[in-house]
Amino acid sequence: MLGDTIKYDKIRAAFIQKSQIWEIRKFVGPHTCTSTRMTEDHRKLDSKTICTYIMPMVEDMPTIKVSVLIAKMQVRFQYRVSYRKAWITKQMTMEQLYRNFDASYNELQGWIAAMREYVLGTIIELQTRPYYGPDEQRQSGKIIFQRMFWTFDPCVRAFPHCKPFVQVDGTWLYGKYTQILLIAIAQYGNRNVLPIAFAIVDKENMESWEFFLTNLRRYVISNDNICIISNRGKGLIAAISVLMRHGDQFTAYGTMRLTFIEIIRMQIGRDDL
Repeated sequence: MLGDTIKYDKIRAAFIQKSQIWEIRKFVGPHTCTSTRMTEDHRKLDSKTICTYIMPMVEDMPTIKVSVLIAKMQVRFQYRVSYRKAWITKQMTMEQLYRNFDASYNELQGWIAAMREYVLGTIIELQTRPYYGPDEQRQSGKIIFQRMFWTFDPCVRAFPHCKPFVQVDGTWLYGKYTQILLIAIAQYGNRNVLPIAFAIVDKENMESWEFFLTNLRRYVISNDNICIISNRGKGLIAAISVLMRHGDQFTAYGTMRLTFIEIIRMQIGRDDL
């Protein structure tokens, strides 16, 4: 034996410091031994193999946690994939299924045109900002997504038959770009809720709420003296104040601190949401 390596005519083995086990590197002739597990640096269990295995799970549930994928791979391959490797492979799988995030943003204009053409009455307002390169110079022909508002014709036609109040709220999105989804909810005669408008914004501040409420007023709410139910966020209250100075008849009802989920709970009588 020389150091941490054993050499004979028919077998060669080495002691692996990382795993603290002996690894047979060469064996001449038949053998019956089998490995009970793979080491974490197993080269044959590469990202391509993992991607093929997890793709049906990711396609069925895109929000599946990386820890769940690691556990399933450990059962299947008798090998625990590192979190980093599993995370990177999930991103590769998402790109194969849905293309990457940048490509999706580049296709946004095409999606807007298709919605307007094939879903008649769809209203979409897109707001962008200029793109500046590393040298702080504005790049001509390039823009950056900032905010988008949309609603549908059935929502617009239904609102005049709803009660004169609107619940507005925002929630974080998950993924590479953690922007915010704003939503407006109305309620009609039999106490069921009706989503009437949506927006994706970069921040939940006064400018974003003003953009959302301005378009909500322009395209959906034609009635005066509408009551806005909210959690009285600073940005929202500031936006309502600006709009009221411009003549919009909004009333911010701040004592009713209800979220969208709480309204749903009241409608269906469940506490496990």
